[in-house]
Amino acid sequence: MSIFKEPFSQEIKDSLDIRQEIIGKDIRTPKELTFLNSKTSWVSLKSAVDVDGDSNLAKRNVLEGGNLFLGKPKFGVSNNITSAYSPKNTSGENNVLGIRPMPGITSVNIRNIGAYGSTRKALVSFQCWDVKQLEILEQLYMRPGYIVLLEFGRSIYPERRTDGSIDLQQLDRAVKYDFFSKKNINI
Repeated sequence: MSIFKEPFSQEIKDSLDIRQEIIGKDIRTPKELTFLNSKTSWVSLKSAVDVDGDSNLAKRNVLEGGNLFLGKPKFGVSNNITSAYSPKNTSGENNVLGIRPMPGITSVNIRNIGAYGSTRKALVSFQCWDVKQLEILEQLYMRPGYIVLLEFGRSIYPERRTDGSIDLQQLDRAVKYDFFSKKNINI
């Protein structure tokens, strides 16, 4: 029985068994060594704030190592008119100061608090490059009482095949919680 007064799901038990099996081996396969030595992680911060009754600003400013533009990763700077940080941004305004890098998360510090560590406190640091970006991020993330979703994890995880061998899987973006959809999603 867990400390949360309900049993762990079978999926969690299976994942823990695989990890325990890998750690307990004297001789490991190259894939198992890759899993143990690949401390690759991902982090995503999404705002639940609707600005003027519309969630499009929040959808366009999902923060990661950079941020997402309508669900697709943006890269640094761009001359593409659809990029929010090109000479003309998505609202049609000219960026007077020229092309700016996209804002993004620079660090995350997560620690357990409360009884049994079941509650976590996160400090997220991000960087932006001009006042316009700061105003957008302030509207979405930096006011007391706003709801945000912070997702984090490892990008590589072990999975048992049907033949009993262990394979490594790469986390796909689609696996993450779709915060902006109105559908009921089992996470």
